[in-house]
Amino acid sequence: MGKLSYDDLVDPARWDVVGYEIGLDDLGEFEPDDIVRSRRAQLLMRQERYEEALLELDRVEGPPGSGLRRLARLGLGLYERVLQSEPTPAETLNPIELEEQFYFAFARAGAASQLGKLDLALQHNAVAEFIARTLRMERRLHVVHADILRIRNLMGDPQPEEMAGLYAIMGRWNRRLSLWGRRTLVEMHLARGDYTRAHRDARGDSALEAFTGMLACDGTARPSNGDHGAIANIAQSVLGGHYLPDDVASQPYSDYARVIRAYGLLRRGHPTAAMRHLGPKPPGFPDQRVYWGGVALLALAHAGSSGLPPFDPLSIADVVHEGVARMISTDGVVCVMRRYMPDALAALAVHPETHPHLAGGLAEVPLLVGGWVEYRGDRVKVPPTLGEAAILRALGVSNGRLPTVHAAQESRYRSYLGRMGLSPDEVVNVGVLYRLARTMEGIANGDNVRSARAWRRVAEELASKAPVLQSYDTGH
Repeated sequence: MGKLSYDDLVDPARWDVVGYEIGLDDLGEFEPDDIVRSRRAQLLMRQERYEEALLELDRVEGPPGSGLRRLARLGLGLYERVLQSEPTPAETLNPIELEEQFYFAFARAGAASQLGKLDLALQHNAVAEFIARTLRMERRLHVVHADILRIRNLMGDPQPEEMAGLYAIMGRWNRRLSLWGRRTLVEMHLARGDYTRAHRDARGDSALEAFTGMLACDGTARPSNGDHGAIANIAQSVLGGHYLPDDVASQPYSDYARVIRAYGLLRRGHPTAAMRHLGPKPPGFPDQRVYWGGVALLALAHAGSSGLPPFDPLSIADVVHEGVARMISTDGVVCVMRRYMPDALAALAVHPETHPHLAGGLAEVPLLVGGWVEYRGDRVKVPPTLGEAAILRALGVSNGRLPTVHAAQESRYRSYLGRMGLSPDEVVNVGVLYRLARTMEGIANGDNVRSARAWRRVAEELASKAPVLQSYDTGH
C-alpha cells in the first residue's frame, strides 16, 4: 500500500480496504478530528479494545461516531441497549452519514442475533448489506453476507460451501476475522452432523478442536489447561462424565449445553428438572434436534406418568426427522450418542416412528435384559437377581420389593462386562425403554390411537426379551 492520505479515511469505500491493512501508528500523522478518532476507534475494536474505543468515540460529535458507538457496545455485550437504540437521523445522506447508518444496522443485527431474535437480525443485516453495496464497501459486504449465513445456520439452514468461499477471502484480511470465519464454518459442519470435517477445520483453535474432537469421537480430544471458555467447558463436562456444563450465553453452544445438562440431570435422578431444561422449543441445529429428541424421550421414561413435559411428546419424532433430513449423515450423531448417551440413542431406536437411519441404534448399545447383556450379537452373563433388580428399579419398584443383590454379584457383573471392554455406565436398561413405551402409550391414548397401539407393540416386544418384564406386566 502507498502512503496513507486523509481521503483514504474519509471515503467509506477506500477506508473499507485500508482499514484492514494499517495499524494505530499509521494514524499518528493526522490531526485528531472526528474522522481520525472514528478510524482509531475502529482499529481499537479490531483488537477487541472496546472500552478504549468508546473513550475515543466520546470525543466524536459527527458521523460515523454514533454508529460506531453501537458497535463498541455490542462488543461489550450490551445487546439490549444496542437493539433498543434508535439511529441518528441522517441529514444529507452523504457517504459518511450513510456509513454511519451501516454501523447502526450491523450492530443491531448482531445484538438481535445474540438475543435470539434471528428474524430481526436478518432484517437489520439486509439494511446493512444494501448500504455496504451502495457505498461499494466490498469487504464489509463480505462480512455482512457471512453474518447472514451464520444467522441462517442458527436457524437450521447451514450452507458451509458458500461460507468456505467467504472464509477463504476474509481469512486473509486479519487474524480476528480469520478466527471468526473459521468458527462460523466449523459451526455449519456441526449443524449438518459432519463432525469429521468440523474437527479438521477447527485445528488451530484449541477449545474448538477439543469440542469437535469430542463430537468426532476422537478419544484423544481434550481441552488444554488454559481453555476456560464455554466451548471448552462443554467438552470437559462430557469427556469428564459429569454432563453438567456451565450456562452458555452464545448460540449454538447454549443449545448443546442445554441438552447435555438435561442429560446430566437425568443421570442424577431428576427427570422433571431435565424436562424443564429441555424446554418447549427444540434447538435450531439439525444435529441438536436429534440429541434433544433422544434426551426428551429418556426424560419421559424416567418421569413416567408423574412428569408434565413442557414439550409435546407426540411431536418428538417429527423434530428428529426434521433434523436428520438436513444432515449429510447421521453417522456422527449415532457415534456420539453410542459413546456418551447410549440410553438416549436406544430411546430413539425403539420409537415406532423413528427415522430409518436411527432404527439400528438398539443393536449398537449394550442392553441389559435380565440374566445377560446383549451387545452386537453377543451375550454377557449377568447374575440373575442383579439383572432383575436393576430392571425392576428402572420401572419404579421400591427397594423393599426388589431381590437382594450382594456385593459379590456386583463384582462379578463388572468383571463380566470388563471382559467385553464395557462398564456398567454404558449398559442400557431394558426397563427404562419399557417404561418409555408404556408412558408414551398412555400419553397417546385418546389423542392418537394408532400411536398408542404402536407403542404397545414396542412394550410387548421389549417384554419378550426379558422374563422379569413379562412377570411385571401380568402382576402389576
